Amino acid sequence: MIKYIQQQMLQIEKYNKNRGDVLIMSAFENGKLVRIHSGSSNGYRRHAAIEDISFIISGTGKAICNGMESIISAGAYKIFKGGSDYRIINTGNEDLVMISYIQ
Repeated sequence: MIKYIQQQMLQIEKYNKNRGDVLIMSAFENGKLVRIHSGSSNGYRRHAAIEDISFIISGTGKAICNGMESIISAGAYKIFKGGSDYRIINTGNEDLVMISYIQ
């Protein structure tokens, strides 16, 4: 799946370059490929009754959920339970790329 994602990213980057701090790159069934530029975040989020599962593909950052911070990097994942206030911040020098599944 990682190889497929990388191929999709290359194709989409040719089409959709630097349109803001957060780029939703492509849809993967129930998920979205998201790129967060260095120093940016995906903004505060809350889904009342559904979970958000974010798989980190590349980059480094921190996840904040209900005031609790944790460091994230490639290979990590975070599960944000329904009703949680959360966001992901890119603290690295490169883009943070993740797949976010909302279910």
